[in-house]
Amino acid sequence: MGPKDKHYISRGWRERKSPHSLTHSPSHTSRSLNNMAQTIPLPLSGIEHGKRILASVVETRARDGPESTWVSVPIDNEDLSRGFKDISFQQLNNAANHAARWLGEHLPGTSEPFQCFAYAGPKDFRYPILAVAAAKIQKVMVLPSPLVTAEAQLRILENKRCTVYLRPSSMASQVDAILREAPRIQAVEVPEIDEFMREDEAVPYSYGKTWEEGKDDPWLVFHTSGTTGPYMHHIQIFLHWNAC
Repeated sequence: MGPKDKHYISRGWRERKSPHSLTHSPSHTSRSLNNMAQTIPLPLSGIEHGKRILASVVETRARDGPESTWVSVPIDNEDLSRGFKDISFQQLNNAANHAARWLGEHLPGTSEPFQCFAYAGPKDFRYPILAVAAAKIQKVMVLPSPLVTAEAQLRILENKRCTVYLRPSSMASQVDAILREAPRIQAVEVPEIDEFMREDEAVPYSYGKTWEEGKDDPWLVFHTSGTTGPYMHHIQIFLHWNAC
């Protein structure tokens, strides 16, 4: 491929990568083929790729192209032939603003920069919504895996000085069992996803730093699987430049 060649991304590819999305649904097939023509040449004009903070990208896309698609999700997880629905960057940004307000109301007050909070829940959009919200208000989201032991999770929380463990009602028993040995860590119930995905416009929360100001700030905290030993869950801090 030569230097004059253009590279493209297509919304249609995202919808076509599941083989089930093209079976038993002529209308969905037609939609995917139409979307193949909706291409965006890369690199985007006027954009400095590799030097953008993700929260700012979401806010910019929501402002400049509110109907632009963030993700497409099945209308029915049990029947993909029913097709997909789009969720826009505007909807994502609005949900993150609702979540940012909620976090501000439920996290303990502190003057400490980059306050950490833990979250564990089912695999739904609360993960990206809370992650963008955390960036907007400059908090750090710790993501302990429910697959590791309670002892290992507590070591991770203690290491990051977490005093709050967020979880939905569906995870109450699991998280509460972990926190029995850590009374200083408070469990806080996160609302159902519809509470964040409301249509009413949220009070805007904007990420206020430039690339140079924010690129080295912590954002997310992961950990390794610990397969090399029971005390070997190495913490991995995800800075904003890791997602540029």
